[in-house]
Amino acid sequence: MKKVLSAAVVLLFAGAVMAQTIVSTSPSNKNAILEEFTGVNCGYCPDGHRLANAACAAHPGHAWAINIHTGGYAVQYFTQWGAAIASQSNLSGYPAGTVNRHNFGNGQNGGTAMSRGDFASSVNQICSTPSPVNVAAEGQIVGRQLTLHIEVYYTADAANPTNLLNVAMLQNNVIGPQGGSSANPDYVVAGGQYRHMHMLRDMLTGQWGVSIPATQGTFFDTTIYYDIPMSITGTEGSGSSTVEIGNKLSDLEFIVFVAESHQEILSGVKANVALEDPIMSDISVEHSSTCALEFQPVVTVTNNTLKSIYGLTFDYDGQTITSGKTLNPFTTDTFHMPLYVLNLTGEGTQNCAVTKTVTFQSYNDQSDGSTLFPTNSTVSFTMADFSVYSVEGPLTVTFKLDQYGEEASIDLKKQADCSPVFQKSYGQTDRNKTKVYSLSPVDAGFYVFSVYDDYGDGMYNNSKGVTIADASGNIFWRAMGNYGSQADCWMNITNAGTGEMAIDNANMVKFSTYPNPAADRLYIECSEQVSRIDVMDVTGRNVMTVEGNQSSINTQALNAGVYMLRVVTEQGTSTRKFVKE
Repeated sequence: MKKVLSAAVVLLFAGAVMAQTIVSTSPSNKNAILEEFTGVNCGYCPDGHRLANAACAAHPGHAWAINIHTGGYAVQYFTQWGAAIASQSNLSGYPAGTVNRHNFGNGQNGGTAMSRGDFASSVNQICSTPSPVNVAAEGQIVGRQLTLHIEVYYTADAANPTNLLNVAMLQNNVIGPQGGSSANPDYVVAGGQYRHMHMLRDMLTGQWGVSIPATQGTFFDTTIYYDIPMSITGTEGSGSSTVEIGNKLSDLEFIVFVAESHQEILSGVKANVALEDPIMSDISVEHSSTCALEFQPVVTVTNNTLKSIYGLTFDYDGQTITSGKTLNPFTTDTFHMPLYVLNLTGEGTQNCAVTKTVTFQSYNDQSDGSTLFPTNSTVSFTMADFSVYSVEGPLTVTFKLDQYGEEASIDLKKQADCSPVFQKSYGQTDRNKTKVYSLSPVDAGFYVFSVYDDYGDGMYNNSKGVTIADASGNIFWRAMGNYGSQADCWMNITNAGTGEMAIDNANMVKFSTYPNPAADRLYIECSEQVSRIDVMDVTGRNVMTVEGNQSSINTQALNAGVYMLRVVTEQGTSTRKFVKE
């Protein structure tokens, strides 16, 4: 439920006492409001988001983006307001946007909707144009009620004697799908989802705003009260969608702007809105390198109050951590907890997920954490969330590359010092090819296999990527499809190997053996002519070599146990385990 209070209008004449408290009475240039029309099925829209953000970032404190999901590409994140705003802009193609709903002469169908390539120049032009009006807004959220104080002052007459005051509520950090997300990689999150920012959720003053007087010297003052819902269901045509807000009140933004009509915005501002207390807005873990066993949890605290805060104290798994940092109003900073050092063992496959808890205790030398931090006062999060596979080598690595093979590379590193024992990168000639490697590190112990993608989106589809199989041919790890810029497999290789790293055996030799276990003789069926057969024990030591094209070997002299059989041909090499009984 929302309510707009009656506004107090004060006409300021020469010599009169000014009643304004937060708005400037000095002439200034316009601020820019960039309304971008977008949708999750729009493949080029993330590039529009990127360009809109860049255009606004070039004018900090003077330009803001509003992302409006509307039209045929917007299959979710509807509002009841977007269709009308888009319609009066003559929008015909996505992504597009308006800057202050002004017609710069380069719009679609002669309207105000322009292509993303015009965002920056249009924002520059608006921000260098004198404005007849200044706008200021500040407020606070207590519980779930917003109290928003707005002041407007006219330094000159507007073209129309009556203008329209608008208040838009935006939501950040809405995680969901988005086509073409790779064009804005900074907004791509785990699982290939997309972080939607500046998303229009509601117009607190209705579709086109409320009327205010617009003559020189007019001071307009109003306060808006708005009860923030837990979620908002938007509709457009026959479609509807619901977006959760929950307790993530710090994700909300409030943009206040004055329009001359439905089409021309004169200026606007982002309101400074304080929450009751600072909140922990994010949790992350810093990991110095892929191979390192040291993890450092980091908490991000946002000060949404109107006062500076200091002396933040946390409880970190029973340990009191106090920071000497000061957080000014409406600023964000990070706070590091002590290092966590993971202890690996060589016994079986391990799940290394470790859960830690951080709790706010106090700030500004106060100590009632239950009331000081009503939002996100205790957060548990997971560090070192991976598994270590206990496997027997040699390993068979199969890499099916996509049509952008030149973006990929792989390596196998020793965990202790991150030194590579095998590396391979690819070029354009490797596009859509399958590469197979037999990796047999000479030393047993912990290793990390990594696959990289320079573009940051892994493989083009889920049928492409890397699999790793153990000596028995069992696939224990895979990274397929979009795995981002890097995927890692930690493993404990339990046996010493030959040190052989067979490269690019794309047509790895196929052979079978029988019987297995074998008593006196082991028979070999191979698709290619055999030139040599090697037998190694579990330590990697060669115990038998048979030259020539042989279809069997005599195993009578072998002691009972497990052995590796390596078949060498002109086309490649393959290895398989067998048992001597």
